[in-house]
Parts: sequence; C-alpha cells; structure tokens
Amino acid sequence: MPLSGNNSSLVDNSKNNFYGTPPVQINYQSTAWKIQAMYLILCPIVFLIGIGGNLLATIVLRSKSFRKVPSSRVLVALAIVDSLVLLVGVLRVFTTSVSEKEIRNVNTGLCKLQPFLEFWMTHSSAWLLVLVTGMRALSLISPLKVKAWITHRVEWISIIIVLLVTFASNSYVLFGMKLESKTKTIRVCHDGWNKGLSEARELFDQIFGSFIPFAFILTGNLIILSLMLRSRRTQQNLTQGSINKDQNKIKSTTIMLLTVSFAFLVTTAPLLVFSREFNNIQARIGPDNTGLLWNSFQILFYSNYILNFYLYCASGKAFRLALIKILSPESTRKFSNGSHGQTQNCTVTSRGI
Repeated sequence: MPLSGNNSSLVDNSKNNFYGTPPVQINYQSTAWKIQAMYLILCPIVFLIGIGGNLLATIVLRSKSFRKVPSSRVLVALAIVDSLVLLVGVLRVFTTSVSEKEIRNVNTGLCKLQPFLEFWMTHSSAWLLVLVTGMRALSLISPLKVKAWITHRVEWISIIIVLLVTFASNSYVLFGMKLESKTKTIRVCHDGWNKGLSEARELFDQIFGSFIPFAFILTGNLIILSLMLRSRRTQQNLTQGSINKDQNKIKSTTIMLLTVSFAFLVTTAPLLVFSREFNNIQARIGPDNTGLLWNSFQILFYSNYILNFYLYCASGKAFRLALIKILSPESTRKFSNGSHGQTQNCTVTSRGI
C-alpha cells in the first residue's frame, strides 16, 4: 500500500526503478510542467489538512466525552499513524518535487529507513481500520458484554499486536534496500532484489496492505448492516414515527460504512496497480504522461489518510458536540441545555464505529 513506485518528483527519469533516479532537463513551458506545478500546491494542502484534522481527532477522542467509547484508543492510534504516513510520505514527495533531489539518495540510513517507515505505517493504518470495524461489529453482536470484552487493556494489546505484526512483515525492506553509486556524484537508492523477488514484494504489498484489509472491512460492515436491520425488525412496539427515524439512521449509517470501505480501496488501489504496471504504462504513453498519472494517483493515495476527522464530523453527532465543546465551550452549554439527554447516547459512526 505505500508508495513503492517511480520517483514522484517533477523530474523525468532516465531509468525505470522505484526509488529515485538522476534528474534531466525539464521543459518549463510544457503542459506537463504546468500541471505538475499544481501538484506542488496540492501536496502541502493535503499535508496541512491531514495533520490538522488528525490532531483535532486525537484531541476529541482523548476527551472526557469519548474515554468510555469502545475502540476510542484504536481511533487515536489510527489518527497518529495516519499523521506519520503524511510526515514520512508527503514531505518526502514535496521535498523531492521542490529540490529535485530524492531524500532516499542522501545516505544508506535514509535509503533503508524511509521506505520501511512508509510501508510499516501504511499497513498499520489499514489493519487498525480492520480492528476498529471488528470491534464495532462485536459491539452489535453482543452489546451487553462488549464493555467487559473490549477493555482499555484489550485495546492497547490489540494496537501493539497490529504494530508488531506489520513491523515484522515489512522488516525485509530494511535488508533489501541499498544505495548504489552511479557516478562520483550520483547515488540511487533501489531494491536489491531480482525481478522475481521484486514482483513478489509488490504483490505482497497489494494483498496484505490493501485488498485483504478491504475484504475484512467490507465484510465487517455488511455484518454490521445486517445486525442493524435485524434489530429494527424485532422492534414491534415502536410507533411509525420511531420506525421512520430508525430507518433514516440505518440508511445514513449504511451509506457511511460502505463509503468508508470503498473510499479505502478507491484511494489506495490505483497507485498499487500503477506501480505494478509502471514499465508497461510508460512504454505506451511516454514518461511525461506517466509522470502526470503518477502524481495524480499519489494525491489520491494520500487523501486516504486525511479523511478520518472529516468523516467523524460528517457522521457523528457526539463527535461534533465534543469538538464544539473544546473549541467553543459557551456554545456547547447553550446547545446542551436543550438536548442534554439526547446527546448522551450519540456515538461515532464513521470508520465502522
């Protein structure tokens, strides 16, 4: 799932590899340059929006209002990991685009550490999202026991297990990357595997980092939807007005859950497929158009790591109220006076919660 493909700078490439190549002359009057210049603007915007949103999400989820919400700690971990993806990935892309120098080519340490951290954090983000969805499904399967099952200790242990498994599964990157000197002044960071191992690594990245998590997330959300529909059918004593309200809640949650699942696949899959078919695509459409597609897919890829906070705001009434309470306590008091009893039962519904 991380960026394991072609150099993402505004630099043309003299060799097709995934970890940076020497720069060549750029035509600043070309359409390609103008479009890629827009990419320089989008990159810091994505970074600032993502870091700001994840920071606010962390503050809200650690507030008193959410301390007893199941999986709130996993959501905090998800926000932190997503921020690290932006720090490790977007900053690398932006600095490479501005300076035309690949940070991975600076020294052997960065050559190994930067791609490893990017692989580790992106895979961790995907599997933390799987964990969140599973906890939400469990809370609907057995709502009376969920607080006894999903304790603070269980949450922390689950987070540590996810981080350790993704760390171990990506540790091969630390041993596979190497810095090779092309000339006295040009060094290139690239993988040291043969073609077969390189293709196997890319396939593992796609399956473990994107497609399997998506399958779990989608399955979990379908289970959640099924349980909600079954619960509605068993409520025989509700008035028609309550049924309509429940139907609206189910519809809203359904759209949210399915949107989150498909957003995850849509934002990550194109870059994975593009990386795998990079050489074939470049041979067909040329290096300029290939660079444009690569930059576009990178922005799409990183948008996956800025969505959480805004999805929480869009779908979670309790989250919005907690955010308002932090930003404007006076407004919250006025709002709560008229709807105190109702707001106590609100829960975050985005990302499977």
